[in-house]
Amino acid sequence: MISKLFPIKTITRSYSRKVNLGNYQSVDFFASRTHNFYEDVSTEEVSEKSEELYLACVEEVEAEVSKIKGPTEIEFVNEELDKEYQDIIQK
Repeated sequence: MISKLFPIKTITRSYSRKVNLGNYQSVDFFASRTHNFYEDVSTEEVSEKSEELYLACVEEVEAEVSKIKGPTEIEFVNEELDKEYQDIIQK
């Protein structure tokens, strides 16, 4: 029997960015998201949720950065992540 009180798996994703403001000043931005799985799930489902959490972190951080620096572009090595990120900032 699988307990609904305690997660079987937990994943946490985060994203941070440091922005140089000039005059030897900088500001750090950070976001973190966690998801608990209470049922046994496939590796694919974990990967999908991980990517979803990561993109949520990126969106939050970049929204805060854009308040200071204006819209930014980030180039991801993973083309799919890059496309999803660009879709997010275009909204």
